[in-house]
Amino acid sequence: MIITSLVSYWVNDAISHSVWGQAKDFNLEHPLTNLVWITSIICILVTYGASYALIAHHPSCGPNLWWVLSTIISVGTIAGALIPEFTKIFTSTESRHVKEVVTSSRQGGASLNILSGLVAGNFSAFWTGLCILGLMFAAYCLSGHAAVQEMMPAQFRFAAPIFAFGLVAFAIYFDPGGGAGW
Repeated sequence: MIITSLVSYWVNDAISHSVWGQAKDFNLEHPLTNLVWITSIICILVTYGASYALIAHHPSCGPNLWWVLSTIISVGTIAGALIPEFTKIFTSTESRHVKEVVTSSRQGGASLNILSGLVAGNFSAFWTGLCILGLMFAAYCLSGHAAVQEMMPAQFRFAAPIFAFGLVAFAIYFDPGGGAGW
């Protein structure tokens, strides 16, 4: 993943120089957002490639296990890219919600400012939580795939969703695209 991070950085650097060049006045969040998405896409491609190379033709694995596991891991990588996006919607200086808090501060005083901030924070938590719920549900659905169920001993098949959640959480935490440390 270090190599994918370096490649992503270089690709993003080239794109940023071609789009913004020497401009001194641009939103600094855009190159960072591009870097997160470029890194996530490259990580997903490498995940599928490595899984195919390592387990697609392994005699003890079925023909579908490689892409099911890659998809579960990729759900975590996508989460590592989506969570900062959802956070940015509610915390960016360009965000409508932040502008509403600033307007509330100007026109309504401290109490309206606090209430407006709480509303923006609650919206942020709700939508980010809903995003995580949807991604975990996708991992849960994939864990029921026959390729996963066939690989697990019968007495441990109940644990397939827990294993899938672990893969998603691992990918979120270690995603060089944006999730590291969430």
